[in-house]
Amino acid sequence: ESPTTRTSTIGTTTTEPYCNGIWSPWFNENTPTIQNKGDSELLETIRYKLCPFSPYQINDIACEAVKFPQRPIKEPLESCRCNSNPPRECLETWKENCTMITCIKGDTFKLDQITCPTLIKPKCINNIEPVKVHTADGCCEKWECDCECEIWGDPHYSTFDGTWYDFFENCTYTLVEERVPKYNFSILLDNYFCFSFVKKSCPRGLIISYNGNVVHISTGGTYVLTVNGNNVNPPYNANDFIITKLGISTYISIPGIRTTITAYPNAFKIRVPEQYFLDNTQGQCGSCSHSPPQCIRKNGKAEPNDCCHRTAFDWRVQDSRKPYCQSAPTNVPCTPIPPPPTCKPEKTICDLIQSQPFKQCREKINLNKYFKTCTFDHCVINSTIDCTSLEAAASACASVGVCVDWRPFTNGICNYTCNHGFVYKPCQSKEDDQCKNATLIAGEALTPTEEGCFCPDGMLLSEDKSRCVAFCQNCRDQFGHPRKEGDAWEDANNPCISYICTEFGIVIRNMSCNQDESCPESDRVYLNRCCFACQLTQGECKVNKFNETIRRGYCEATFEATQCLGHCSSATRYDPKRHRMESDCQCCHEDKTKSMSVELQCKNGKITRVEYISIKSCKCKDCGNTFQNMINKYRKPKPKYRKPKPKYRKPKPKYKKAKPKTKT
Repeated sequence: ESPTTRTSTIGTTTTEPYCNGIWSPWFNENTPTIQNKGDSELLETIRYKLCPFSPYQINDIACEAVKFPQRPIKEPLESCRCNSNPPRECLETWKENCTMITCIKGDTFKLDQITCPTLIKPKCINNIEPVKVHTADGCCEKWECDCECEIWGDPHYSTFDGTWYDFFENCTYTLVEERVPKYNFSILLDNYFCFSFVKKSCPRGLIISYNGNVVHISTGGTYVLTVNGNNVNPPYNANDFIITKLGISTYISIPGIRTTITAYPNAFKIRVPEQYFLDNTQGQCGSCSHSPPQCIRKNGKAEPNDCCHRTAFDWRVQDSRKPYCQSAPTNVPCTPIPPPPTCKPEKTICDLIQSQPFKQCREKINLNKYFKTCTFDHCVINSTIDCTSLEAAASACASVGVCVDWRPFTNGICNYTCNHGFVYKPCQSKEDDQCKNATLIAGEALTPTEEGCFCPDGMLLSEDKSRCVAFCQNCRDQFGHPRKEGDAWEDANNPCISYICTEFGIVIRNMSCNQDESCPESDRVYLNRCCFACQLTQGECKVNKFNETIRRGYCEATFEATQCLGHCSSATRYDPKRHRMESDCQCCHEDKTKSMSVELQCKNGKITRVEYISIKSCKCKDCGNTFQNMINKYRKPKPKYRKPKPKYRKPKPKYKKAKPKTKT
């Protein structure tokens, strides 16, 4: 190609070759050849290579074809666009589906995959393990630090910025709220006096507000969980909240702001991301910030970090359930922190914090505060509330990436009880996978790891979330209708085939009748819609065999099943001695049985064994279920002879009546 350009001058004009309507020499930037017909030169490249000086404003560029010299092919600059939606100018670049796209011309685009920067794991100021999250466009990952606030015991506080203090009042307080409202997020704390013999409060519940929805959870005393005033049972996933019960703890997630709340009996942990809340929180949990720790009053005044036990009064809120709190003090002046109790308790479970179970964690963070709060609670109350300090210490260890399995060392004092079929796990990184509409749904990540009751490894939650199963059942009948576990139905076209929905899938029962087809219709006794038996002679009872096919998932086998068939005697007659009807009814029952097993051959080559009972002999026996037999069974027998009633005798007086004395 040999381009020529036309220019208009701006200001002082200087003569430049190829920019005044004359043809330039052959210009070969993109290595075009006659054979390479798809090749082209970029207009922008021509303009800046041949006419780089600013005094010229280029109006258009013309090129001559190799085969047709001196015949310019003109193309105005403003007409260079790509056939995209919306239309794009040539050389315009934009991002789409994690790809940088550059418009070349028409249907030609340049695609460059976004290159993510190398991740360098940071060290968070509060020592909490950083969390890997996606960038806003979802194309790359990045590390983020979070802030944590804990409340436990009677009660002890650890704020977002790492300040510790005790606060024993029993009103309702703002725990977390935004300084500048962005997400309509706040958490209120409901404290109450949990022991009648001492005025030390415990954290009873939280009122969590986000985006117009309100969750109320109470773990002190009676367990309460409501969403927008309605009682709910975990698991719950609606109204911007995901709530899961993990045994004695409840895990509440707000994915929209990557915030989690873990609720234990009389203890709570709140975790918020710096990504959304850096320098924008206030309340009894303090500020999520990188600034030096301070205690902030409700009016915004900053106090030293040893005054939080006094500034906490300022965050009281009105609670109609606690009219006595209306006169509670606020704006309480700072005073020195009162000394802890001076008792020297005997050996307690608090010592675990300074012993082997927490050894690895103590190498990363200082746990002395948890030991002191545990000792404080033991001296003041001396109860299982000691467990809350160990729970808080283990939770702090999980936040820095250390798992502590401490409960087995408490001699049963802090046991964690799970329902049948579930197992306790001290540090689980994700919720259980679960079945939903016969489809496996992956469990949500738990950040940080959480303790609780989970399914054993390799198992998942059932559809109703009540138990653990090996896989999701997908039972549907021949019409495509979903069936629940325990449902049984016949094949629409063959009454000898029936189906049962089990936890392993559909079990198919294929009944093959071993019957005498020569038996006349009048002598046939139909056992079901599929099979019949010839009427046997009086008192005859024997084993009847038939083939049955059982399928479980992709495994199946056919085996010889058995049943008792026969014609046993029965009669009803009048008993003149007892003056009533007497029934004698016998049924064809199993006499001898044997436990058997059958191997199911699976499509993957494996073999599954299933147990069943085979009948070896049958016998006529009392039915045991007739109406008269039931009456006879529960009727009290009448005595054969009655004892005569004792004759009534007038009791003799205890004292003799004195005879009246007469005077003579």
